[in-house]
Amino acid sequence: MESTDTIHQSINVAEFISACVYLAEESGKIIRDVWNSGVLDKQSKAHDMSPVTIADLRVQKNINENLQKLFPTLTIEGEEDKSTYDKYEATIRTEDISLDFINSELLNEANANRLGYLESLKDIYGEETFAYPFNQFSTEKAIVWIDPLDGTSEFVKGNLSAITILIGLSIDGTSKIGIVHYPFSHEDPELGKTIFGSLEHGCFKLISNAKLDYLWHRERTLETIESFSQADMPSQDQILRITTTSNRFTEEIQRQLNLCGPIEIVKLGGAGNKCCSVALGLVDAYIVPTYGMSYWDLCAPECIIKGMGCQASNIHCGKFTYHQQKDKQIKGVIIAKNSHYYQLIVNRFQKTNFLKIL
Repeated sequence: MESTDTIHQSINVAEFISACVYLAEESGKIIRDVWNSGVLDKQSKAHDMSPVTIADLRVQKNINENLQKLFPTLTIEGEEDKSTYDKYEATIRTEDISLDFINSELLNEANANRLGYLESLKDIYGEETFAYPFNQFSTEKAIVWIDPLDGTSEFVKGNLSAITILIGLSIDGTSKIGIVHYPFSHEDPELGKTIFGSLEHGCFKLISNAKLDYLWHRERTLETIESFSQADMPSQDQILRITTTSNRFTEEIQRQLNLCGPIEIVKLGGAGNKCCSVALGLVDAYIVPTYGMSYWDLCAPECIIKGMGCQASNIHCGKFTYHQQKDKQIKGVIIAKNSHYYQLIVNRFQKTNFLKIL
């Protein structure tokens, strides 16, 4: 019988992030090409009638196949079923993937510089904040969660800045590393934007340009995103800027969110985009008072949320976990820009008995 050491491999965190950034950005080009072709080949999934396009399937194929070649013992879970994308050829070549774009020295330095900040988060994340240095992981309890095109309904409608490619890593059920790529950035739809991060390292941003070559992308500037201050406290009567589900928005959800008032609802598309809108300070919170999201919707962006010092839970105030054998449905979402905003939301809901009813 083989030992666990011979079955499972140890993966360098910087190499994993390098590979995922490359795959996400190259997949963004696939999505651009599909959009520009005008042939989306939209279909409806049998189990929930949600849309899927050729872009979803081609991206899933490329990311799955390349990650499996690079890291053979790594478990991969994607939104699209293998039977739906197996007929497509992978167009991203494994030999072109650079594993040294992000280096361990940069990540270790970022981790070391955050130790004081992580201390301020220990009441939220507990033992997670003491995982220093985080530069290797075993594939034994690791799962990669992939949403190849988050916000497909927005893609079909042409709301391109709302769509993202999500690649998240969980270890023993806990989200650890997230890569979120916008093929069409909010700031300039001609450019792409990648955000990656973790609780340990914080968050970083990259701008991509599908028209420029590999060398330009190798030499571009990596921007560090400053995490939120935990000293920022909202007033008790503050009007909270909240985003929520768009495709499943109903009068009942409006009524439930009003229990957290006073609020201003900001309409945005795409789960990944909404999470990143909290992480980037565009809204104060993302609240979904119903079940329905899946692990691949949330694993990657939750890592960005953690890296920015935000607080997140399901609607029952429970921690998100990502286990392969469990029901992969998220039990609602409360994500706020820091612990004080999170507690204000919970307190407002508790005053109305909303959380007790759920």
